[in-house]
Amino acid sequence: MALTVRMGIHIRAPREFVFQHLLTPHHLARWFCNFAAFDPRGPAIGTKFRFGGDYAIVAADAPGWTAEILGGEVLKSVTFRWPLPDADTRVEWQVEDAAEGSVMRVVHSGLPREDGTSGTFQDAWRVCLGNLKSIAEARDDSLRPDSSPLREPRFKLDLLVGVPRPTAFAALTDPARLRAWADTGAPATVEPRVDGGYSLGWPAPGRIVAMGPPGLLAVSFPMAGHEPRATFRLEAKSEERSGLYFSFEGFSPEERPPPSGCGDAGRPSSWASRASSRRAKSGSRNRTRSSSSARRAPPRRRGPGSASPRPRGSGTHWESARRR
Repeated sequence: MALTVRMGIHIRAPREFVFQHLLTPHHLARWFCNFAAFDPRGPAIGTKFRFGGDYAIVAADAPGWTAEILGGEVLKSVTFRWPLPDADTRVEWQVEDAAEGSVMRVVHSGLPREDGTSGTFQDAWRVCLGNLKSIAEARDDSLRPDSSPLREPRFKLDLLVGVPRPTAFAALTDPARLRAWADTGAPATVEPRVDGGYSLGWPAPGRIVAMGPPGLLAVSFPMAGHEPRATFRLEAKSEERSGLYFSFEGFSPEERPPPSGCGDAGRPSSWASRASSRRAKSGSRNRTRSSSSARRAPPRRRGPGSASPRPRGSGTHWESARRR
C-alpha cells in the first residue's frame, strides 16, 4: 500500500519570498539538496529538472534524480513527479498566506515504504522544512542533514536543543543533570577528563576518550569484547540554542541497535532515544538514523556543491503522516 506524507510549517516570512526558495538552484541547495539544475528556459510545466546529493531526502550521486514539473500556480504552488527506483512518487509544495508570515505545506504521495536511504521520509521532510524555515527567517539554528546510506552498524541522532552549548554540555558531564535525563536507577559518576570514568550504573562503566568543552564528548563502553563509542558534538546556534549530533558506533552486529533506534534499557541507544523523546515533547525536532549489517551500500561519490556541509532544520508545528 502506497504511503503519503503530509506536513506543514509556519514561516515568519511573506509567501512570495518563501516561494522563491522552491525553484531556484542556489536556494534549494541550502534546504533540500546539494545541487539542482533546471531547464535552460527556466522551471515551467512539462520541463524537467535534476537534483541530488547526500543532503537530498533520498541520497543520489550526480547527475541525481530527474523530476518533471506537472503543475503549479505562480508564487503559490508547484507539483512535480519524482520517480524513485521502485516507485513513481509525486511531491506538491504549496505556500499559503498566514498571520505573521506564511505556511509551507508538503504532500509526498506514492511512497512504497516509510524509509528512504537513511531514516524515514517523514523525518527527512521535517529536516528540510525546518531548514527552509531557518533560512527564510534569516536564522542560523538549523542542523546539518545527511541522507547518505549507512554502510556499517551505526546509530545517529541529530537534535536541536533550546539551551546554549555550555548548558547542554553540563547535562552530559554533571552527574546530577545526567541523572535527570539518563536515569538507569543507579548513581551516575563522571570524571570530566580524558581517560576519566563515565558511569551510568551499567555493569561495565565507560571511559572518556575525547573531551573538548563545550563542544565534544566521546565515551567508549566495553561490551562483549567490543568497545563501541558514543560521541556527542555540540554546535552553537542562534537564539541561545545548540545543535546536538550524537553517534554510537563500533559495536558488533549482534549488539547493534534495532532500526527504530530504541534498544534495551542498558544500551546507549536507549538513553539517546529517551533524551530525544523528552526533548521532542518540549517542541524540538529530531531525526534518528540507524543501520544493521544487512543495510550496506557501496561507497558513494559526492555531487557538485557538496564540499561544505549545509545546515539541518528544526520545525515548529507538524501535520501527521497518513497512509493511503
